[in-house]
Amino acid sequence: MRKILPVVFAVLIMSLCAVSLSAQSRVSVAGNANMVSNDDKSWALEVDGKVVTTYAYKHFQSTDGTYFAAEDNNGKWGVCDKAGAFIVKCEYAKTYVNGSTAMLYETEGGTPKIYDCAAKKFIEAEQAGADFFDKGRDFNPEKMTRDK
Repeated sequence: MRKILPVVFAVLIMSLCAVSLSAQSRVSVAGNANMVSNDDKSWALEVDGKVVTTYAYKHFQSTDGTYFAAEDNNGKWGVCDKAGAFIVKCEYAKTYVNGSTAMLYETEGGTPKIYDCAAKKFIEAEQAGADFFDKGRDFNPEKMTRDK
């Protein structure tokens, strides 16, 4: 009886752990980052096995697992880092992150603001016109510099 009791206890604990683990949903985002949820409605960001945000988001997007576009449960987008710190509040209609650069849209399909996540500042972007290209559509950096 003494040998059977620890075995029965271990099997019971393992089955309880398996039930609790299967109740949590996990979706890979990028690298060692996942979206995790207990109810499939509100999601948190998990990086390297540690949950770094609250369960208050619909979606996370990233290309390399360093910076993440995050959509809150109100449909607004912002940007957080892999520690879960928000460097851009969730107040945009849409946000895309590529590496350390974020494109923040105040309206769907509008002109984006460009944000350098590493430097934590907005970047003034110039829109290249047809005069920045030669007739053969080859990029001409000399002309671009000369025209400034």
